[in-house]
Order: sequence, then C-alpha cells, then structure tokens
Amino acid sequence: MESFGYAAKHEGELNARQREVLRLLAEGRTNAEIAAVLAITLDGAKWNVSEILSKLGFASREEAAAYWRWRNRPAARLQRLARALVPVGGLKLAAGGSALAVAGVAAAVVLVLALRGGGDEPIPPGPFAVTIQVEVQPEGGRSTVRWWHQDNRHYRYEISGPPAGGRTLTAVADGQWLWYDSATETTYQRTGIPDLPAGTVASLPISVLIGPSNAGTFDGFLDELRSMNRAPGSFARVTGSARVLGYDTTVVDWGPAWSSSGSTNGGPPTATTGGVSRLWVEPRSLWVLRYESDGLDGERIRAEITGLDFGGIDPARFVFEPPAGKAMGPASDAASGAVSDDGYGNPSRVGWYLVPAMPPGYGIRSWEGNARDPSGSSTTWLVHQSGSFKELDQNPYVRIFQGPSAAFAGTPAAGDPVTLANGVTATVVTEAGGIVRLVFDDGETRVTITTNALSRDELAAFAGTLRKHR
Repeated sequence: MESFGYAAKHEGELNARQREVLRLLAEGRTNAEIAAVLAITLDGAKWNVSEILSKLGFASREEAAAYWRWRNRPAARLQRLARALVPVGGLKLAAGGSALAVAGVAAAVVLVLALRGGGDEPIPPGPFAVTIQVEVQPEGGRSTVRWWHQDNRHYRYEISGPPAGGRTLTAVADGQWLWYDSATETTYQRTGIPDLPAGTVASLPISVLIGPSNAGTFDGFLDELRSMNRAPGSFARVTGSARVLGYDTTVVDWGPAWSSSGSTNGGPPTATTGGVSRLWVEPRSLWVLRYESDGLDGERIRAEITGLDFGGIDPARFVFEPPAGKAMGPASDAASGAVSDDGYGNPSRVGWYLVPAMPPGYGIRSWEGNARDPSGSSTTWLVHQSGSFKELDQNPYVRIFQGPSAAFAGTPAAGDPVTLANGVTATVVTEAGGIVRLVFDDGETRVTITTNALSRDELAAFAGTLRKHR
C-alpha cells in the first residue's frame, strides 16, 4: 500500500480552496478546467496546484490525486473521525423525498423532548435543536455537535472537540448565504446556500450517519445506504430492534465499514474489506438516533443524540457574527457571478485593505472586483442584518470601494480631516440625503467608504479598524 503519511500529517495546511482544487485533480481535471469550475484565473489554478504539491510533499499532480482518492476511501472516512471534524462534505444521507416536512418556526405550543421517553409517538417534523456526542476509541477522541435547523435555508451547526479544543467549526445559513468559520483558518468564508428540495434537511458534514434522513420511506433509507457503499460485498439489512432514548428503533447493519487496496512488490492490486456499521433508526420519522462503526486496527466510532428539542428557535441563531480579527476569505457569489477570490487565496489585492471587524449588526453581503487586473478595483457591501438582500443600496449599508491610487487623479475630495485609529489621515463629508463619505489615499491604495446609516464618528471609527493586506 502506498505511504501517504507525510501528506496526511500536513493536509491541515491546505485552505478550503486548495481542498477543492485537490478534489478536482483527483477527478482528472486540467488546470483550465479547474479554473473554469471554481471561477478563478488559470494562473490561480496553477498556483493552487503548486501550493498543494509543496505542502503535501508530492512531485506530481498524479501523486496528489492518488493521495486524495486514498484518503477518501471508506476506511479513511472512518479514521478521520478520530479528529472529529470534516470541513465541508463528508458522508451524508442523500436528499430525496422527505418524511420530515420541515415547517416554519412554531407559533403556538413548543414541544420539548428531553429524551427521557418518547412514548409511542414518532419524532415529530418541524424545527429542531440537536446535541450529538461523537467518540472514537481506543484513542479517546471526543467531539460535541450542536445543530439548529429551521428549514433548508436557515440552519446552524457548531462542532467542537479535537484538534483545537473549544468551538472549532461553525456554519450558519442565514437565508441568503452559508457562512463558515473554522479555528484552523485565518479567514471566514461565505458561499451560496445549496439548493435542496422543499422539506429536506441539509445533512451534517461529519462522517457518520446521525439525525434525520431525507429518504422518504424505510425501504428507501435502506436503498440509500446500499447505494452509498460501493465496496465489494456491500449490504444494508435489519438485524433487530431496541429501545433508544425512549424510542422504539430498528437496528440496521451496514457494511462493509471499511475497505483498503494496495499491491505487493508491484503485483496486481488487491482489496480488503471488513467491519460493520450499526444504526438505530426510528422507522417512522427516519431519524438515526445512534451510530456505531468498526474502523481499521480495532478502532471504533460511536455517535449518539443526547439532546433533542422541537419548536421555536431564536432567529439570532441564524445570524453569522464574524469573528474579531478575521476577514472574509475566498468564496464565490454564485447568484451574481461576482468572485471574491483572486485565485491566489487572497480576499483582496496585496496592498488593499481587509475588513477584520464589522460595525455592530452588519455583515459582508457582496464582494466584487478584479484583483488581478493592475487597474482593477473592488467593491464590498456591508449590509445590516435587518435589511433584505435584494437592493443593497435600499438597506442600511456601508460600501467600501478601493483601487490603486495611480488610477485616480489628484488628491481625495475636500472634506473635514480626521486621523483614523490606524494612523491614516482621511477626509469625511456629509452629503445630501444623509449620506456620509470618507476617503483616504495612502499613495498606493485609494479607499472610499460610503454609508447611509452610520454617523460621521461611527464611520471614522469603523474605517480605523481596516488593516492592510500584505
């Protein structure tokens, strides 16, 4: 079997974009195809491939592709649970017709199941909040997952545990955008919310099957399991029943839990499979309440729902608050085609200003520009959470425009001088209609910040938090 120990040790050095590039490499995509799929420049695709080879210690893109296919075999997906986190993707229940018609937030009685006894009733449809414990033995790795779900455009999950401790991964779908923040990344990210059929539930990005299924029927659920496991001799079959967390569940054995392949002394490839995954399923609502699986070398994975609440969810759960000191990293606005990644993993051109902190209640809602064009510029819209996402300039907003100083003749427009907290000298003026505009030029970059909602002092305070990207 090939040795990928060095690459596995250093894989955490890849950013989210490079993981996507590596996945496309494994699919056999060329640099031009990678650039087209990810809406980045050809040079950007080449640079990311070069970074992947350098960080993982490979001499060719073929070696990198082989590694990605190896680490995503069923065995590797199970072993990665020892680290408890999967950035985006992982093994999921497929979306289809749903027995869980997720409704809006309940306006009447809120049903709370403390899991002391579910009685004879199935788990009800509707908004839910779930706590899940995930444990890997014999290493003892343990993680906690908290998951709030109102509908397929409003949900949140937080995954904490190894390797960083505390809250390590947060994702928030706010109705318009899906935001990600990981303790292992220096930036947070935004992307479009995946389109799902009405009434379906977006699965958790962890490599265990836990929570609600979108299969529709119990037989459909078994068919989904069979279709997800392509290892030789795959199976999914009912093996018994058990009482779990107060509910009558059907026990399903699914396997093989792992498979590996390799060759000896250059001989023909051989495959080895083994182990069983076991699921405890409430058969009417199709919730998986407990999951256990065998891994390689005696490893065992267990995930169990330990808290389950139904009813109203505080809307604040679905508001993303950017972490202090972080700026938005590479992502794309699929709806408008605007790209917030220059292809080199930078949210803006070197020398431009990042937004490490937001005014209270505001978040980045749009980013567009051409960071690779020497005469290009960028526009960033920060929109208050109380506003809609359609007409940006009709909401409370802060608009940040920046470009190279050489593209603008003369000095910034006349106005009242103000020294910002970052030491930059700017001018600020109030215009018709209550519009406040602040401009500064450091000789390299011209920045104009406009708002229809902040006062002059508030705008100057915000401008002073900007920091230059070097």
